[in-house]
Amino acid sequence: MKQFFSFAMALFVSSVFAQETPAPSQKKAIYITNTTLHLGNGKVIENGVIGFSQGKITYVGNGSEIRINRTEAEVIDGNGKHVYPGLIALDTYIGLNEIESIQATVDHEETGSVNPNVRALIAFNTDSRVTPTVRSNGVLLAQVTPTGGMISGSSSVVQLDGWNWEDAAYRTDDAIHLNWPNMDPVQAWWAGSVEDQQKQTKEQLMQMEQFFAEAKAYHESSNRPFNARFEGMKAVLSGKQALFIHVSQAKGIVASVNFAEKWGIRPVLVGAEDALLVKEFLLEHKVAVVVKETHRLPRREDDPVDEPYTFPARLKSAGIPFAFAGKGGWAGRNLAYESGTAAAHGLGKEAALQSVTLTAA
Repeated sequence: MKQFFSFAMALFVSSVFAQETPAPSQKKAIYITNTTLHLGNGKVIENGVIGFSQGKITYVGNGSEIRINRTEAEVIDGNGKHVYPGLIALDTYIGLNEIESIQATVDHEETGSVNPNVRALIAFNTDSRVTPTVRSNGVLLAQVTPTGGMISGSSSVVQLDGWNWEDAAYRTDDAIHLNWPNMDPVQAWWAGSVEDQQKQTKEQLMQMEQFFAEAKAYHESSNRPFNARFEGMKAVLSGKQALFIHVSQAKGIVASVNFAEKWGIRPVLVGAEDALLVKEFLLEHKVAVVVKETHRLPRREDDPVDEPYTFPARLKSAGIPFAFAGKGGWAGRNLAYESGTAAAHGLGKEAALQSVTLTAA
């Protein structure tokens, strides 16, 4: 726990020196005093002091508990300032998408439906002009995530201050992302008949089941030809890699969790707007949720207008662990405002901060 706080506060420190290129190495110890420290775990320290040396946190605590040698360190008076940990944006394609209208700069989706071997990390563009915009608003870590298809590929956690993707990498290939098919037919003129939709969903579920079975058999075999897609499934099937399932409806939530547990995997749900309709099921299976957006319209026309705003608070009241996702591209800088809206609608400020720092971590 203490290690995380040190790391999180170090992220704040890095934002102080953030430039469009990585900041130079720190040459002298620095202390920021007389601040209000928000630790990201619900605790607040008044008269707080942060000390850091060589780019790493050396002290976080009350100013009355430390004596600073002012001849050997630079002291910055932060009187009246509030200090927060760096924010962590989950499920975002920042660095993979520069200009929506120029296809050559869009690199967050591969062709084909099943791509567990795709790695978002190696496509992460540290020279993106979008990244400094997002970083300037406190987002210092991001889970860079591919999109599209049934299995989109592997995400990685990166720091948004690095010369290249190797320098930026913080946690490599942290999760495989699976997009669960729509199990509730859409009643709309453009969606096709209910029968056709149900048939398509059934085919997609069968394809998913078959692929997982083949991947498992591949890794249990000692004599096999190399298959890049099956190799990409090794870590998630062995429990060394997380499985993030992108799903919305209640029926899909139940089906996807049961599917993951059938293969010995405890999933994380992304979106899961109907989570509260099956909250007892999620609590029983100890499943966490990544909330996609609070700045959106309600899912159903008879929902309260503030349903998206109160959703995180209701998850908290139900005991379901959750964190916030970051939007793609420049809109990722709104992460603090997304969680802030939830804070103003029942979640509370410190709980909202925790959902984009400690819980996300």
